[in-house]
Amino acid sequence: MKINTLVKQIFLLLFTGITLNLVAQPVVSSFSPVYGAAGSSVTITGTGFDGTSSNNVVYFGNCKASVTSASTTSLTVTVPTGATYQPIRVVNLATSKIGESADKFILSYAGSSTAITSAKFSTLTMTSSTT
Repeated sequence: MKINTLVKQIFLLLFTGITLNLVAQPVVSSFSPVYGAAGSSVTITGTGFDGTSSNNVVYFGNCKASVTSASTTSLTVTVPTGATYQPIRVVNLATSKIGESADKFILSYAGSSTAITSAKFSTLTMTSSTT
């Protein structure tokens, strides 16, 4: 009986005060739009995000995005200059966990116009002469 009591006391000494903090890593379920230019807004949907914008870091390739709003299931970010055709990574600074999208973000060009017309080209007048 005394050995049984001793085992219980050792068990309590070893495991009292130990708490397991099992926190899931961020999961990027989707993002929309799937393509965009630097400076455009993208909404990332998933789980495991922090509700405070500054506690989330988002990367498009190796470039850090600006997080403009956050909830535990959604982040709105601004596509950074230099973004590349890579998955979007989310780092939750509060849990030190990282998640990544299955799909890659497609960077597009944000030109001043989408239409190419003859007005976009210079006119060159050529003349011929005989000597």
